[in-house]
This record gives sequence, C-alpha cells and structure tokens, in this order.
Amino acid sequence: MAWLSIGQNNNELCNKLQENNVITSSVIIKAFRLTDRGDFVQQKFRQEAYSDRPYKRDYVHISAPHMYVTVIEALELSEGLAFLNIGSGSGYLSCLIATLLGQSGVSHGIDINSSVIDHSRDCCDRWFKSFEGTINEGMVCKEGVQIVHGNCFDIDISSSVNRCLYDRIYIGAGCPAKHIPFFYQLLSENGIIVVPIDDSNELVKIRRVCGQVYTSTHITQVHFAPLVNIANLVVNDSITT
Repeated sequence: MAWLSIGQNNNELCNKLQENNVITSSVIIKAFRLTDRGDFVQQKFRQEAYSDRPYKRDYVHISAPHMYVTVIEALELSEGLAFLNIGSGSGYLSCLIATLLGQSGVSHGIDINSSVIDHSRDCCDRWFKSFEGTINEGMVCKEGVQIVHGNCFDIDISSSVNRCLYDRIYIGAGCPAKHIPFFYQLLSENGIIVVPIDDSNELVKIRRVCGQVYTSTHITQVHFAPLVNIANLVVNDSITT
C-alpha cells in the first residue's frame, strides 16, 4: 500500500503512511512528523516530496519514506547512540535519525558530492530553524548533527577509532561485499550496519556481536545506485567529536 501514501504536505503524507500501515511505531511516526521531507528537496519541487516514492532531481536523491522506515527499524535506534550516514545526500535521513537519538545522540554524515553537501547544509539549517520558538526547540543538539564532504574510504581509521566509534552505520548506496569490512573498523561492540550489497541487490543488517564476530541478516531485495569510490579524493572537512 506504500504507493497510495500521497499528501499535500508532510503531515498528510505521515497520515497516509500510518493509514497504510507503512509506519506502525508511534516513535517513528513522530520523527517523520518532525522532519518535513519538503525541507530537503529543491524548494520549487517541494510538492514532489510528499509521496512515498524516491525523489530524484539533479544531484538530490532521497529514498522513498517506506525504505527509510525499513532502515530505521533495522538500526534499532535509541537515545544517546552515535550514528554515521555514509552517502548522506540531502541530510533527510540524518535529521530523521537525529530526532530519535535525542540531545545526547550523534548523527554524522559524509558525502562525496560537494553540491549535495552545500544543499544538505542549507536543508539542515532550515530544519533546525523550524524548531525555533516551538516546544520541540532544543530536542536535538545542533552540534551533534554534522555532515562533511569527502570520500568515505578516505576516513582516517586510526583517528576515528581513538575519538569516536559508531553504534549504528547506514550505507546509502550499493556497496560491494568486499568493501564492507572497511566499515567494521568504525563500528562499536554490539553495533549495527545496515547496507545494500551491490553484488546481490539485497539490504542486510550486520551486527558486531563481539570482537571480530559478526552476524548478517537479510532484510529485503533492493536496487541502489553503486557507492562511489574516487581514489585520491582530498577530504577538506572533518567531523568534530
């Protein structure tokens, strides 16, 4: 019933997602209501954001809401966790998840496209401003939501391990199976990675059980654009922790 979830605004879209049982969790629907999908697209196409389908315009690509529901459920989120979004795009998912992590949580993102980064930072600023003067002001720590420009494979692992391991990681593009162990180095004990595997077109949930012991669970069949890996890309930004 996902394809019937269409509204004139974010609240109507959320109502339809509930009516069609796409979202059944009161916690998750609150996050969707607090994060207006229309704030994360080019504003002249804002109306296109309010349907349960992927949004693709120029360099801005956003997965369908039902896919993000699947991802959020698989990540098993709770307040205070540290989250890393690989291929963070518009910043929509990063902000959605930030509302679930609360004031003490961390929501970091990285994207290889500089135009997307500029767009996402504007979108995140718009999103934070929407809270000003409301009862929701201060529910998310602005300093905890950071999105940087760079190639995820150029992340300084030794520095990251010393400063911040992530409890949850989402990879928003098809990742070859051979590259997934790279991200294990950023994952905390009992941490979870949700990733579309490019080789098999499946979305999987990987849990770090203990040390180098991992379990993998099939979620659903998907088709994602492949993860971009540009060698020797200079990373100009850094995430502060």
